[in-house]
Amino acid sequence: MDRRISDIFSYGSDPVFWEPCNEIDPAEVKALTMRRIRSRRTRRVSRVLLIAAVLVSLLTVSALAVGLSIHARRQEQLRQDMKIDENHVDSYAQFPIPIESAETTKSSGVVLLSAIKDSESETVYVSISPIEEEDLFIEDRFQWTLDGQHFGCMFPVYDASDLDYTEPVTDEYSGITFYQPEPEQLRQAILENYDPETKSGLFKFDLLLENVNVNEPLDISIYKSRHNIETHEVYDVEVCGTFRLEPIDESCISLRFAEPPTFENPDTGGKGRIIGADVYATGVTWILEHDGMADIYTSSDGTPPKLSGDKLRALQVSWLTAIESALNGASLQYTDEVTVELPIGVIRLDFDGAQLKSPVSAKSTLDLSRIASLTVMGETVNVIK
Repeated sequence: MDRRISDIFSYGSDPVFWEPCNEIDPAEVKALTMRRIRSRRTRRVSRVLLIAAVLVSLLTVSALAVGLSIHARRQEQLRQDMKIDENHVDSYAQFPIPIESAETTKSSGVVLLSAIKDSESETVYVSISPIEEEDLFIEDRFQWTLDGQHFGCMFPVYDASDLDYTEPVTDEYSGITFYQPEPEQLRQAILENYDPETKSGLFKFDLLLENVNVNEPLDISIYKSRHNIETHEVYDVEVCGTFRLEPIDESCISLRFAEPPTFENPDTGGKGRIIGADVYATGVTWILEHDGMADIYTSSDGTPPKLSGDKLRALQVSWLTAIESALNGASLQYTDEVTVELPIGVIRLDFDGAQLKSPVSAKSTLDLSRIASLTVMGETVNVIK
Protein backbone atom coordinates (compact mmCIF):
# COMPACT_ATOMS: atom_id res chain seq x y z
CA MET A 1 0.00 0.00 0.00
CA ASP A 2 2.05 2.85 -1.28
CA ARG A 3 -0.60 5.57 -1.64
CA ARG A 4 -0.77 8.50 0.75
CA ILE A 5 -4.10 9.64 2.14
CA SER A 6 -3.01 13.18 1.22
CA ASP A 7 -3.01 12.04 -2.43
CA ILE A 8 -6.81 11.66 -2.38
CA PHE A 9 -7.69 14.90 -0.65
CA SER A 10 -8.16 18.35 -2.06
CA TYR A 11 -8.69 21.66 -0.41
CA GLY A 12 -11.46 22.36 -2.92
CA SER A 13 -15.06 21.23 -3.03
CA ASP A 14 -14.25 17.95 -4.79
CA PRO A 15 -12.13 15.95 -2.32
CA VAL A 16 -10.90 13.01 -4.39
CA PHE A 17 -8.21 13.35 -7.07
CA TRP A 18 -6.53 10.21 -8.38
CA GLU A 19 -4.88 11.65 -11.47
CA PRO A 20 -1.16 12.52 -11.09
CA CYS A 21 0.08 16.06 -11.55
CA ASN A 22 0.77 17.11 -15.10
CA GLU A 23 4.42 17.17 -15.94
CA ILE A 24 5.80 20.37 -17.38
CA ASP A 25 7.91 20.19 -20.50
CA PRO A 26 11.06 22.27 -19.77
CA ALA A 27 11.27 23.34 -23.41
CA GLU A 28 7.68 24.57 -23.28
CA VAL A 29 8.39 26.43 -20.06
CA LYS A 30 11.38 28.15 -21.62
CA ALA A 31 9.43 29.10 -24.71
CA LEU A 32 6.51 30.48 -22.73
CA THR A 33 8.63 32.50 -20.34
CA MET A 34 11.03 34.23 -22.69
CA ARG A 35 10.66 37.96 -22.49
CA ARG A 36 11.43 40.33 -25.34
CA ILE A 37 14.09 42.88 -24.51
CA ARG A 38 13.49 46.30 -25.94
CA SER A 39 16.07 49.03 -26.07
CA ARG A 40 15.12 52.61 -25.33
CA ARG A 41 16.71 55.80 -26.53
CA THR A 42 18.00 58.07 -23.81
CA ARG A 43 16.72 61.59 -23.45
CA ARG A 44 17.02 64.53 -21.17
CA VAL A 45 14.85 64.37 -18.06
CA SER A 46 13.12 67.56 -16.94
CA ARG A 47 13.18 68.71 -13.33
CA VAL A 48 9.45 67.87 -12.92
CA LEU A 49 9.94 64.37 -14.26
CA LEU A 50 12.97 63.92 -12.03
CA ILE A 51 10.95 64.84 -8.93
CA ALA A 52 8.18 62.48 -10.03
CA ALA A 53 10.71 59.71 -10.51
CA VAL A 54 12.06 60.23 -6.99
CA LEU A 55 8.54 60.04 -5.54
CA VAL A 56 7.78 56.87 -7.45
CA SER A 57 11.08 55.41 -6.24
CA LEU A 58 10.20 56.19 -2.63
CA LEU A 59 6.78 54.61 -3.02
CA THR A 60 8.34 51.53 -4.60
CA VAL A 61 10.81 51.14 -1.73
CA SER A 62 7.92 51.55 0.72
CA ALA A 63 5.94 48.82 -1.04
CA LEU A 64 8.99 46.58 -1.02
CA ALA A 65 9.41 47.11 2.72
CA VAL A 66 5.79 46.09 3.26
CA GLY A 67 6.37 42.95 1.22
CA LEU A 68 9.48 42.02 3.13
CA SER A 69 7.72 42.55 6.44
CA ILE A 70 5.04 40.09 5.29
CA HIS A 71 7.70 37.47 4.60
CA ALA A 72 9.26 38.09 8.01
CA ARG A 73 5.87 37.80 9.72
CA ARG A 74 5.21 34.53 7.92
CA GLN A 75 8.55 33.15 9.05
CA GLU A 76 7.72 34.05 12.64
CA GLN A 77 4.23 32.59 12.28
CA LEU A 78 5.59 29.26 11.01
CA ARG A 79 8.20 29.19 13.75
CA GLN A 80 5.58 29.72 16.45
CA ASP A 81 2.97 27.39 14.95
CA MET A 82 5.48 24.52 14.79
CA LYS A 83 6.96 25.34 18.23
CA ILE A 84 10.45 25.33 16.77
CA ASP A 85 12.16 27.15 19.64
CA GLU A 86 10.02 25.63 22.38
CA ASN A 87 10.88 22.07 21.28
CA HIS A 88 14.51 22.75 20.25
CA VAL A 89 13.90 21.50 16.70
CA ASP A 90 17.18 21.27 14.78
CA SER A 91 15.67 19.79 11.60
CA TYR A 92 14.11 23.17 10.77
CA ALA A 93 15.86 25.91 8.80
CA GLN A 94 14.77 29.52 8.33
CA PHE A 95 16.36 31.16 5.31
CA PRO A 96 17.43 34.79 4.90
CA ILE A 97 14.97 36.97 3.05
CA PRO A 98 16.89 38.34 0.05
CA ILE A 99 17.31 42.08 -0.25
CA GLU A 100 16.76 42.82 -3.92
CA SER A 101 15.79 45.71 -6.11
CA ALA A 102 12.07 46.38 -6.45
CA GLU A 103 12.12 45.29 -10.11
CA THR A 104 13.91 42.01 -9.33
CA THR A 105 11.57 41.25 -6.44
CA LYS A 106 8.55 41.98 -8.58
CA SER A 107 9.70 39.73 -11.40
CA SER A 108 10.83 36.76 -9.26
CA GLY A 109 7.65 36.54 -7.20
CA VAL A 110 8.96 33.71 -4.96
CA VAL A 111 10.62 34.03 -1.55
CA LEU A 112 11.99 30.93 0.20
CA LEU A 113 10.98 31.13 3.87
CA SER A 114 11.86 27.87 5.63
CA ALA A 115 11.96 24.07 5.50
CA ILE A 116 11.58 21.18 7.92
CA LYS A 117 12.86 17.64 7.42
CA ASP A 118 11.70 14.22 8.61
CA SER A 119 12.30 10.59 7.71
CA GLU A 120 10.15 10.64 4.58
CA SER A 121 10.29 14.14 3.15
CA GLU A 122 11.36 17.74 3.47
CA THR A 123 8.54 20.27 3.59
CA VAL A 124 9.39 23.64 2.03
CA TYR A 125 7.52 26.91 2.71
CA VAL A 126 7.50 29.82 0.25
CA SER A 127 5.69 33.10 -0.42
CA ILE A 128 4.39 33.57 -3.98
CA SER A 129 3.23 36.84 -5.50
CA PRO A 130 1.48 38.35 -7.28
CA ILE A 131 -1.43 35.91 -7.28
CA GLU A 132 -5.18 36.37 -7.30
CA GLU A 133 -7.33 35.15 -4.44
CA GLU A 134 -9.01 32.49 -6.56
CA ASP A 135 -5.62 31.03 -7.49
CA LEU A 136 -5.52 29.61 -3.97
CA PHE A 137 -8.50 27.36 -4.68
CA ILE A 138 -7.66 25.97 -8.13
CA GLU A 139 -6.24 22.46 -8.01
CA ASP A 140 -2.66 22.15 -9.30
CA ARG A 141 -2.41 25.85 -10.13
CA PHE A 142 1.17 26.04 -8.74
CA GLN A 143 3.91 23.45 -9.20
CA TRP A 144 7.60 23.06 -8.43
CA THR A 145 10.27 21.42 -10.56
CA LEU A 146 13.84 20.35 -9.95
CA ASP A 147 16.24 20.29 -12.91
CA GLY A 148 13.30 19.58 -15.20
CA GLN A 149 13.24 15.97 -13.93
CA HIS A 150 11.14 15.97 -10.77
CA PHE A 151 7.80 17.71 -10.52
CA GLY A 152 5.16 18.19 -7.87
CA CYS A 153 2.21 20.29 -6.77
CA MET A 154 2.08 23.02 -4.14
CA PHE A 155 -0.65 23.73 -1.61
CA PRO A 156 -1.70 26.80 0.40
CA VAL A 157 -0.78 26.74 4.08
CA TYR A 158 -3.58 27.00 6.63
CA ASP A 159 -4.21 26.28 10.31
CA ALA A 160 -6.31 23.12 10.61
CA SER A 161 -6.45 23.05 14.41
CA ASP A 162 -9.82 24.87 14.63
CA LEU A 163 -11.49 23.22 11.65
CA ASP A 164 -14.47 20.96 12.18
CA TYR A 165 -13.77 17.69 10.34
CA THR A 166 -17.34 16.41 10.03
CA GLU A 167 -17.94 15.95 6.29
CA PRO A 168 -17.49 12.25 5.38
CA VAL A 169 -15.50 11.23 2.31
CA THR A 170 -15.23 7.57 1.30
CA ASP A 171 -12.21 6.32 -0.58
CA GLU A 172 -13.55 4.30 -3.51
CA TYR A 173 -10.36 2.22 -3.66
CA SER A 174 -10.16 1.01 -0.06
CA GLY A 175 -13.69 1.68 1.18
CA ILE A 176 -12.32 3.63 4.17
CA THR A 177 -14.24 6.75 5.21
CA PHE A 178 -12.36 9.93 6.17
CA TYR A 179 -13.58 13.35 7.19
CA GLN A 180 -12.87 16.83 5.87
CA PRO A 181 -13.95 20.36 6.87
CA GLU A 182 -16.94 22.18 5.42
CA PRO A 183 -15.70 23.91 2.19
CA GLU A 184 -16.44 27.50 3.24
CA GLN A 185 -14.75 26.99 6.62
CA LEU A 186 -11.67 25.65 4.85
CA ARG A 187 -11.74 28.55 2.39
CA GLN A 188 -11.65 31.11 5.18
CA ALA A 189 -8.77 29.29 6.87
CA ILE A 190 -6.75 29.42 3.63
CA LEU A 191 -7.49 33.12 3.17
CA GLU A 192 -5.94 33.85 6.58
CA ASN A 193 -2.53 33.48 4.88
CA TYR A 194 -3.34 35.60 1.83
CA ASP A 195 -2.39 39.29 1.75
CA PRO A 196 -4.66 41.16 -0.70
CA GLU A 197 -2.55 44.32 -0.66
CA THR A 198 0.56 42.64 -2.05
CA LYS A 199 -1.36 39.70 -3.56
CA SER A 200 0.95 37.31 -1.76
CA GLY A 201 0.12 33.78 -0.64
CA LEU A 202 1.83 31.26 1.66
CA PHE A 203 2.46 27.82 0.11
CA LYS A 204 4.21 24.56 0.92
CA PHE A 205 5.34 21.45 -0.92
CA ASP A 206 7.09 18.18 -0.08
CA LEU A 207 10.32 16.77 -1.48
CA LEU A 208 10.22 13.00 -1.03
CA LEU A 209 13.58 11.70 0.17
CA GLU A 210 13.22 8.56 -1.92
CA ASN A 211 13.18 10.68 -5.09
CA VAL A 212 15.28 13.74 -4.27
CA ASN A 213 18.66 14.06 -2.56
CA VAL A 214 18.03 16.90 -0.12
CA ASN A 215 21.56 16.55 1.31
CA GLU A 216 22.94 18.63 -1.54
CA PRO A 217 21.97 22.13 -2.75
CA LEU A 218 18.90 22.09 -4.99
CA ASP A 219 17.81 24.71 -7.53
CA ILE A 220 14.02 24.69 -7.50
CA SER A 221 11.71 26.58 -9.85
CA ILE A 222 8.09 27.49 -9.16
CA TYR A 223 5.49 27.67 -11.95
CA LYS A 224 1.92 28.78 -12.31
CA SER A 225 -0.01 26.82 -14.91
CA ARG A 226 -3.47 26.70 -16.41
CA HIS A 227 -4.98 23.47 -17.61
CA ASN A 228 -8.16 21.89 -18.90
CA ILE A 229 -9.99 20.43 -15.89
CA GLU A 230 -11.43 17.55 -17.90
CA THR A 231 -8.40 16.56 -20.00
CA HIS A 232 -5.68 17.88 -17.60
CA GLU A 233 -3.93 19.34 -20.63
CA VAL A 234 -1.64 22.22 -19.70
CA TYR A 235 -2.12 25.19 -22.03
CA ASP A 236 -0.23 27.97 -20.27
CA VAL A 237 2.82 28.09 -18.00
CA GLU A 238 4.25 31.11 -16.22
CA VAL A 239 7.53 31.10 -14.30
CA CYS A 240 7.08 32.57 -10.81
CA GLY A 241 10.70 32.28 -9.68
CA THR A 242 13.69 30.10 -8.82
CA PHE A 243 15.60 29.66 -5.57
CA ARG A 244 18.38 27.51 -4.12
CA LEU A 245 17.52 25.20 -1.22
CA GLU A 246 20.50 24.37 0.98
CA PRO A 247 20.70 21.12 3.04
CA ILE A 248 19.44 21.17 6.60
CA ASP A 249 20.25 18.99 9.63
CA GLU A 250 18.16 16.18 11.04
CA SER A 251 18.09 14.27 14.34
CA CYS A 252 16.53 10.91 15.11
CA ILE A 253 16.12 8.64 18.13
CA SER A 254 15.88 4.93 17.20
CA LEU A 255 14.05 2.72 19.70
CA ARG A 256 13.74 -1.08 19.42
CA PHE A 257 11.94 -3.49 21.73
CA ALA A 258 13.95 -6.42 23.09
CA GLU A 259 10.70 -8.43 22.97
CA PRO A 260 8.43 -6.86 20.32
CA PRO A 261 4.78 -6.45 21.36
CA THR A 262 2.53 -8.70 19.26
CA PHE A 263 -0.97 -8.13 17.93
CA GLU A 264 -3.52 -10.19 16.01
CA ASN A 265 -5.56 -9.52 12.91
CA PRO A 266 -9.06 -10.61 14.00
CA ASP A 267 -10.17 -11.11 10.39
CA THR A 268 -7.40 -13.52 9.41
CA GLY A 269 -5.95 -14.74 12.69
CA GLY A 270 -2.51 -13.62 11.48
CA LYS A 271 0.08 -12.20 13.87
CA GLY A 272 1.87 -8.88 13.79
CA ARG A 273 4.84 -7.45 15.71
CA ILE A 274 5.86 -3.90 16.61
CA ILE A 275 9.65 -3.94 16.28
CA GLY A 276 10.14 -0.34 17.42
CA ALA A 277 10.15 3.20 16.08
CA ASP A 278 12.34 5.98 14.78
CA VAL A 279 11.38 9.26 16.45
CA TYR A 280 11.86 12.57 14.63
CA ALA A 281 10.92 16.12 15.54
CA THR A 282 7.91 15.86 13.22
CA GLY A 283 6.61 12.43 14.27
CA VAL A 284 7.28 8.72 14.52
CA THR A 285 8.08 6.09 11.91
CA TRP A 286 6.91 2.72 13.21
CA ILE A 287 8.86 -0.43 12.31
CA LEU A 288 6.45 -3.36 11.92
CA GLU A 289 6.11 -6.93 10.71
CA HIS A 290 3.09 -9.15 10.13
CA ASP A 291 2.27 -12.44 8.47
CA GLY A 292 1.87 -12.51 4.70
CA MET A 293 3.44 -9.09 3.95
CA ALA A 294 4.73 -10.22 0.54
CA ASP A 295 1.17 -11.16 -0.42
CA ILE A 296 -0.24 -7.64 -0.21
CA TYR A 297 2.57 -5.05 -0.49
CA THR A 298 4.77 -3.91 -3.35
CA SER A 299 8.40 -4.15 -2.21
CA SER A 300 10.77 -1.19 -2.43
CA ASP A 301 12.72 -3.11 -5.11
CA GLY A 302 9.60 -3.16 -7.30
CA THR A 303 8.48 -6.73 -6.59
CA PRO A 304 4.66 -6.73 -6.89
CA PRO A 305 2.38 -8.36 -4.29
CA LYS A 306 1.39 -11.98 -4.84
CA LEU A 307 -2.32 -11.23 -4.58
CA SER A 308 -4.48 -8.90 -6.66
CA GLY A 309 -8.02 -7.67 -7.09
CA ASP A 310 -10.66 -7.65 -4.37
CA LYS A 311 -8.78 -10.14 -2.19
CA LEU A 312 -5.71 -7.91 -2.18
CA ARG A 313 -7.70 -4.80 -1.25
CA ALA A 314 -9.63 -6.64 1.46
CA LEU A 315 -6.43 -7.87 3.11
CA GLN A 316 -4.78 -4.45 2.87
CA VAL A 317 -7.71 -2.80 4.65
CA SER A 318 -7.87 -5.63 7.18
CA TRP A 319 -4.21 -5.30 8.16
CA LEU A 320 -4.36 -1.50 8.09
CA THR A 321 -7.22 -1.65 10.61
CA ALA A 322 -5.34 -4.16 12.79
CA ILE A 323 -2.19 -2.02 12.79
CA GLU A 324 -4.09 1.14 13.72
CA SER A 325 -5.78 -0.74 16.55
CA ALA A 326 -2.40 -1.95 17.85
CA LEU A 327 -0.90 1.55 17.76
CA ASN A 328 -3.92 3.12 19.47
CA GLY A 329 -2.82 4.71 22.75
CA ALA A 330 0.89 4.87 21.90
CA SER A 331 2.71 7.69 23.67
CA LEU A 332 6.07 9.28 24.37
CA GLN A 333 7.20 10.11 27.87
CA TYR A 334 9.38 13.18 28.52
CA THR A 335 12.01 13.44 31.24
CA ASP A 336 9.82 15.98 33.09
CA GLU A 337 6.99 13.39 33.25
CA VAL A 338 4.97 15.00 30.45
CA THR A 339 3.20 12.43 28.24
CA VAL A 340 2.70 13.06 24.51
CA GLU A 341 -0.01 10.96 22.87
CA LEU A 342 0.76 9.91 19.30
CA PRO A 343 -1.89 9.94 16.52
CA ILE A 344 -3.05 6.55 15.31
CA GLY A 345 -3.71 7.41 11.67
CA VAL A 346 -1.60 5.19 9.40
CA ILE A 347 -1.15 7.08 6.13
CA ARG A 348 1.55 4.97 4.50
CA LEU A 349 3.05 1.49 4.71
CA ASP A 350 6.42 1.00 2.97
CA PHE A 351 7.64 -2.59 2.54
CA ASP A 352 11.39 -3.21 2.10
CA GLY A 353 11.00 -6.96 1.62
CA ALA A 354 11.42 -7.76 5.31
CA GLN A 355 9.73 -5.05 7.38
CA LEU A 356 7.12 -2.32 7.13
CA LYS A 357 7.72 1.35 7.87
CA SER A 358 4.74 3.50 8.78
CA PRO A 359 5.33 7.25 9.29
CA VAL A 360 2.82 9.02 11.53
CA SER A 361 2.97 12.79 12.00
CA ALA A 362 2.73 14.21 15.50
CA LYS A 363 0.13 16.87 16.34
CA SER A 364 3.01 19.24 17.09
CA THR A 365 6.79 19.01 16.84
CA LEU A 366 8.52 16.81 19.42
CA ASP A 367 11.38 17.79 21.73
CA LEU A 368 13.90 14.99 21.17
CA SER A 369 16.11 16.24 24.00
CA ARG A 370 13.34 15.50 26.53
CA ILE A 371 12.23 12.05 25.35
CA ALA A 372 12.73 9.37 28.00
CA SER A 373 10.70 6.43 26.65
CA LEU A 374 8.12 5.13 24.18
CA THR A 375 5.07 3.06 25.19
CA VAL A 376 2.79 1.03 22.91
CA MET A 377 0.44 -1.86 23.73
CA GLY A 378 1.44 -1.50 27.38
CA GLU A 379 5.11 -2.17 26.62
CA THR A 380 7.80 0.48 27.19
CA VAL A 381 11.25 0.95 25.68
CA ASN A 382 13.57 3.49 27.30
CA VAL A 383 15.97 5.90 25.66
CA ILE A 384 19.55 4.99 26.56
CA LYS A 385 21.62 8.13 27.11
